[in-house]
Amino acid sequence: DSTAPEPDLLLADRLMLNARHAGIGVKLVVSKCDLDPARAEAILNQYRGADVSPIAVSSANGTGIDALKSALSGRIHALAGQSGAGKSTLINALYGLNMETGDLSRKIERGKNTTRHCELIPVSGGMVLDTPGFSLLESEPFDPVLLKDGYPEFAPYEGQCFFRPCYHATEPKCAVLDAVRAGEIDEERHARYVALLAEIKEQWRDRYD
Repeated sequence: DSTAPEPDLLLADRLMLNARHAGIGVKLVVSKCDLDPARAEAILNQYRGADVSPIAVSSANGTGIDALKSALSGRIHALAGQSGAGKSTLINALYGLNMETGDLSRKIERGKNTTRHCELIPVSGGMVLDTPGFSLLESEPFDPVLLKDGYPEFAPYEGQCFFRPCYHATEPKCAVLDAVRAGEIDEERHARYVALLAEIKEQWRDRYD
């Protein structure tokens, strides 16, 4: 189904929502951008309004490494994402370390989980947490109407919808949907929001089962 949300980006959206819920700042890093620069740029564009300061990097050719290192300097930060995303390799490139890394498994076409535990490492006046990769991420059930609060790109349109509260999914006279149609909010990013909203509504209905 070409219209189905991309699993990798859906997982990234879940991770961002969980981080925001926990009060953790988020920066989106598109790694391995040298493999498909056009695709990396397309992903960056989807998150331009999401308050995540998106950046494309390549540990192979150094693209974006200095800019990312500067943005993280002096901070306590964690790299999180799927196995095979290149987190340990990126830490090596950023800080001159020699952490174990792994390539994608040819047999199952998934990342090899070379990081098996969390480790907090002092770097450049701050600390970095290398974390194991994952492919599944769940959240505690919460009121579905609160999901939209995790999408900063919706904020300029809040209060302008006909219905209040508005889920910004299928409602008529919805300012957010109008912004999606006008290209002011990325269509794919919004489609993943709608997919997550459906899941959260189901979890909320079933929370006492």
